[in-house]
Amino acid sequence: LEMTKEKLMDRALTNESGVEGDVITKPHLFKPLKGDLIKIKYAAERLADFDLVVHEEASMHVDKLCALARSEHRRSPITFIGIDYAQLMKGERQKGDSLETMYADISHKLQALQKELHCTICILSQTSIDQRGNVSTKYAKVFEDDADLWLHIIREKGQEDVEDVVVMKCRHHGHNGKKLGMTLNKGVQMFIDKPQDESWRK
Repeated sequence: LEMTKEKLMDRALTNESGVEGDVITKPHLFKPLKGDLIKIKYAAERLADFDLVVHEEASMHVDKLCALARSEHRRSPITFIGIDYAQLMKGERQKGDSLETMYADISHKLQALQKELHCTICILSQTSIDQRGNVSTKYAKVFEDDADLWLHIIREKGQEDVEDVVVMKCRHHGHNGKKLGMTLNKGVQMFIDKPQDESWRK
């Protein structure tokens, strides 16, 4: 996990309550209204019911992650694992091996873990663009090959908001290249459906 537990929970509270993030993290500057406090209270109560386990160790080895997941799964069945982000992880790498070899080890072990635990694994990853404009996962095309679903977030130059979320690969439904028409609401750090009325751009 790239961010701390505290920042992650701030994000979760913002998402769940719909209250602007600055109101939650900087209440001394952005005074919350009574309605905001009520929303935050109910959001905190809902979050308290989630069986959420966070490991914020940076550069975790994939073998340790798999061991932790199996241990937590024995305590309570895991339905979802989120990794933030792929290029911060470590895998098996002998002297002379390339980064691609290490990421292949990570990807294959996570794929095996997903099948073993029957859960969903979501991996955030950096991407790169080659001279032809093709998008690929930075240093690790193997993540694309092993994934059932690959979503690419496109940010246009000169625009702060995310314009499009594109389905680059969908193994089960074949909607490759489909734009989902989503944009980022920065206030609550959540992707929302883009309005059909394009006048919002003006």
